[in-house]
Amino acid sequence: MIFKEWLLLGMALCLTASPAGAQNNPKPDIDQETRAPGRAQQRQSTAQAAEEASKLETAEADMGISYDQILAKPDDIELNYRYARAQIARGELKSAAATLERILLIRPELAKVRLLYAVVLLRLDNLVEAQQELETLKALPMPDSLRQEIEKYLALIKSSRKSTHLSGSLGLGWENDDNRNATPSSDRMQFGGVPVTLIGTSGMRHDDASMLFMGNAGVVHDLGFQEGHNVFANYSYYRAEQASVKSLNLQAHSVSGGFTYKSPWLNVTPKGYFDHILLAQTTFLRQWGVGARLDRAINRNLTLYMEFKDVEQQYQVTANVPTGPQRDGADLTFVWGGDYVLSAKQKIGVSYGYEQKDANIESLSYNRNTINLRHEWLLPKGTFLLSGASFNHDEYDQPDPNVARTFRRDNWMRFSFTAGAPMSLIHPVLKDLLFTLSYEFFDSLSSIENFAYTNNKIVGLLTYRWDAAF
Repeated sequence: MIFKEWLLLGMALCLTASPAGAQNNPKPDIDQETRAPGRAQQRQSTAQAAEEASKLETAEADMGISYDQILAKPDDIELNYRYARAQIARGELKSAAATLERILLIRPELAKVRLLYAVVLLRLDNLVEAQQELETLKALPMPDSLRQEIEKYLALIKSSRKSTHLSGSLGLGWENDDNRNATPSSDRMQFGGVPVTLIGTSGMRHDDASMLFMGNAGVVHDLGFQEGHNVFANYSYYRAEQASVKSLNLQAHSVSGGFTYKSPWLNVTPKGYFDHILLAQTTFLRQWGVGARLDRAINRNLTLYMEFKDVEQQYQVTANVPTGPQRDGADLTFVWGGDYVLSAKQKIGVSYGYEQKDANIESLSYNRNTINLRHEWLLPKGTFLLSGASFNHDEYDQPDPNVARTFRRDNWMRFSFTAGAPMSLIHPVLKDLLFTLSYEFFDSLSSIENFAYTNNKIVGLLTYRWDAAF
């Protein structure tokens, strides 16, 4: 599956780990923290896919061509070519393939038309016919630059048709958070229901910077008996070393694996998980569990999906969080959502999630409702822009008498923006490197002022990716 641009870009949406939501609770956001290395790998794939998509850019004038104009001038090669490009921009790949076939019946020697036809076949995952077209194209006279591009496509097809694919990534980055210690906006905290004003440097809002280190290795093996059926495994590592708040130094090891079963009416991907989280170089959390994703393409633009994950969490006593085992228990999450392709370069997604956390202590058990919105935009020369918004409502089962007698109700939101560009824009030798720059705003409104705060975060990340197939 070489040119699934939106699939790759969708996996890359949540660019960086996001501890902001966990600062009012010593439990880190495991789903985001442990998957950050995998996202580094996916971001590089996104840049490559975006680079391919940028070659299919369509002039605005092409979008105004109607089918009636084609019927009036069926032998107008340039008009039909522009019409095919407009169909591609609208995501009408099968129709574009038919238009390009008509042109090639009249003028089979047109190299640019045959190349575009081959790329459309690739995007339709018709690798056999795409390879045939590219091999035919090689026999035609053409500039060296076009011949090199054809060789690149043929190499991609050869790689994709192998049964086992290995991939990995290494990332190095920097992060700055302007409220790393999650100081309440009111500059007060409640203790046993009594509000206490924070004074001195220990009670002030602290910004902090951290160095980020990421690594990922994964394998996918095609089972061979039907297209799309595969087994996979993945290992990810994430590390954030704080400049000042050393108690929040974070390390995360994550292992997952499963298989994908594809049918004409539903795709099913069961998974198993194991995560090991360390805070301040001390084991803080181990969790393990199972989950699955079910998805179905309704049409060429709309895909619907459902995911669930059921994990058992086991916390440890640490010097910074001696009450960790009070949080032990099951965590069950369901997500229902959909992705809609607006054009060849833009996609939107929306999802609703429900999470139920059952802890040993009722005051740490909660129900969470989440709405996520996202927009993905492929830009020229392999660049891209991702934006997202999350809105959450948490309801805790019981008040914590050590804090306040009030039931805790949190409403928090997160807005994020990520811009990415392949470093090949600087020099071709840097083609395996990707740079991303992200901004995130987090705002928590709570019935208890201890947990009401805001913060801003900026992240810069440089990622190197490798892959191999056999």
